[in-house]
Amino acid sequence: MVKRYPLVWCAALAGCWLAGSLPGQAKPASGSSQSTSKSTSKTKGFYAALGLGAVWPQSTSFTSTLPSQNAAPAGSIAGGITGFSGELAVGYDFGAIRTELSGIYSTGQYGGGGSAWDAPALKPFTVNNNATNDIYKTDVFANVYWDINTGSRWTPYVGGGLGWTGLSGPVMQGSSGGSKDLLGYQAKVGVSYSVSPTSDVYLEGVYQGASGFSDASPFGTSRFGAFNSWGAKLGVRLRMGSNSAQAKASAPTPAPAPAPQPLTPQPAATPQPAASSQPAASSQPTPVRGLW
Repeated sequence: MVKRYPLVWCAALAGCWLAGSLPGQAKPASGSSQSTSKSTSKTKGFYAALGLGAVWPQSTSFTSTLPSQNAAPAGSIAGGITGFSGELAVGYDFGAIRTELSGIYSTGQYGGGGSAWDAPALKPFTVNNNATNDIYKTDVFANVYWDINTGSRWTPYVGGGLGWTGLSGPVMQGSSGGSKDLLGYQAKVGVSYSVSPTSDVYLEGVYQGASGFSDASPFGTSRFGAFNSWGAKLGVRLRMGSNSAQAKASAPTPAPAPAPQPLTPQPAATPQPAASSQPAASSQPTPVRGLW
């Protein structure tokens, strides 16, 4: 039958191919390409962060009643000597808002003072006595950040914090020195880059401040103004939550591929009987034998 009707078989095969029903010819589901794309959405939940960078103390003012050959001096301490700063933080990411508790350790130095520092009894920052221009600062801040969604891996953010600052130095000659408990604060602006849904790196600029303090001793009292500084940090943020549930919720479910259909040939057409080669019967009556 195949040899007798090759055109019928060819038509059946062509129809199956055009319909996409041949094995291995199924079209991929429309959602499959989306499910293979890598998700860049961040994971909500708890995270830990570590940042390292530099700090630049700003100039501050002072007054003193320590004994001197002159009247009670007043002046300023120049800043600008680069120091080190490191920050370790834990927080919770709600999406656009993050809350965080951070601990910061910073070191630095102040430069020389004004002319009032040159009074013989007030000579600061010398190797004798306990005078020093070094500062050591420890901060514990409660912070809040706003992450600005850009629809990409880059996320700018702004934030700030308030908390406790422990400050040691600077110390004037003749003063008591020691660590002071102060009110501290900071403001930040930065940008994060999402390496994966559970980790990102960030670069930020920081402005920190601490309230002024008085340093009293049996010789007199020195009063310092606010201690402020600029800084910059580069860090990494690791998220502790699992992104699997969020990925399942956000990723579209791919449509199942249609099962391949078996090749079913179209039924062959029933052959029509061929026309007879015998001549058609005459319409005239057949003569009866024996009548002639």
